[in-house]
Amino acid sequence: MSKKTFLARLLMQPWMFPVWNMRSLKHVSVLAYHRVYPLEPNYPFNDETISVTPEQFREQLTFIKKYFHVTNFLQLVAAEKNNQAIPPNSLIMTFDDGYADNFEWMLPIIKEFDLTAVVYVSVDYLGTNNPFWFDEIAYLINHTKVKKISICGGQHTLEITSDNRLQVRKKIGMIARLLADRERFELMDEVRAQSEVTINPDDIVKAKPLNWDEVIGLHSAGIEIGSHSLSHGFLDRMTEAEIKIQVEESKRILEEKLQAPIVSFSFPNGDFDKRVTEAVRVANYKFAVGYRHAVACFDESIRFQIPRIHVETDVSLPLFQANLLLPEIFLKQTN
Repeated sequence: MSKKTFLARLLMQPWMFPVWNMRSLKHVSVLAYHRVYPLEPNYPFNDETISVTPEQFREQLTFIKKYFHVTNFLQLVAAEKNNQAIPPNSLIMTFDDGYADNFEWMLPIIKEFDLTAVVYVSVDYLGTNNPFWFDEIAYLINHTKVKKISICGGQHTLEITSDNRLQVRKKIGMIARLLADRERFELMDEVRAQSEVTINPDDIVKAKPLNWDEVIGLHSAGIEIGSHSLSHGFLDRMTEAEIKIQVEESKRILEEKLQAPIVSFSFPNGDFDKRVTEAVRVANYKFAVGYRHAVACFDESIRFQIPRIHVETDVSLPLFQANLLLPEIFLKQTN
């Protein structure tokens, strides 16, 4: 048990919740989820994208519903337009990537509690049934029988054993992080060809992206849809022209399909630089979220690089509660 988890268990006694909550937190807590999905043994893709099980999610929403004012970025834009202050203890739940289980699992549960959220979608994947590139890498490496692969034109040769597949997957991800989209696509072609693996169609349903009907269904149910770019690449490795396409074209397509404004952007992989945040601002998004595990008060200096509190399956309920009620102890603060 980590020190933070131990401290959270000591401090997060139910009788103390009203005491912590009376402080009226001035920042907006933004939670970073990816998926709500049941855990299963030998999951074939990247199980790190599963943020919570349905049971964990219900426990978290029970707590959130009681102690926080749940909102989304569309509602914040409306409040700003009407010169309304953000209510104390406001909280936004965000879901990155755009998995189909956001519709299948997350939506029914969140509607049980009459709450809202933001789902960030990578537009090129919608309706394709193709796994996200990082899920595909996980699947290919998990299932390959070859002993080594060579990528980036032979610059990197990776040995594969029965017990180092997770390390190989992470190494490929670290290499991909240094590549522009064209090079990343080439890397994927190399891994596909050399792994000699074909994805089982029965497995694809476990990690497939949303389709357009599901995106429209989320939107109609009161879930804000935001952009997570077109291809889920590394924006800070792209040219300014490429960044512009990823940021503006994803917004245009979503607004055309939904007939509604897209006001927030989530940086894929959490990576951005000044060129990226400027492109988001120029494209007329109102907010953008990163992936720094922290909280911050909203002002003009932070609205295009808002930190988020990570939610993962190994985060206990007391630690989840402590991250929200006592962020000055359990999280980093940004001004």
